[in-house]
Amino acid sequence: MRPLDLLKEKEFQISDLFLGDFYLTPQEKQIIHILEKDEKIELFTTDLGFNNLIDLYSVCPPEAASLYYAKLKRLPLVTQSDITKEVCDKMGITVYKPCEALKFLNKSDEKIDYVERMLNRIEV
Repeated sequence: MRPLDLLKEKEFQISDLFLGDFYLTPQEKQIIHILEKDEKIELFTTDLGFNNLIDLYSVCPPEAASLYYAKLKRLPLVTQSDITKEVCDKMGITVYKPCEALKFLNKSDEKIDYVERMLNRIEV
């Protein structure tokens, strides 16, 4: 999404916990830092209220923090994961697949189609 200039006004927020341990590659972490520095995304930190979600839903800490933050702030969550979608449904969190979120943000059809093709390649 970064090369397509789809991230502009901090529409997307990412848990700072994804930057620890081995959740992301060093390159992905570097991209997140650059996007935050350029004020295109926002990193968030939560209190430890997400801890009970880790065992309750068998999710990793960054994912639990994202679920907790979305519920607390009444924000939708964007994911490709069917498991995360299932947890969101149980918790009453609105969830969008990435291309649905981009449509909601009025991004161009051409860019959305490109992202969708890339995501479909990753899933294969």
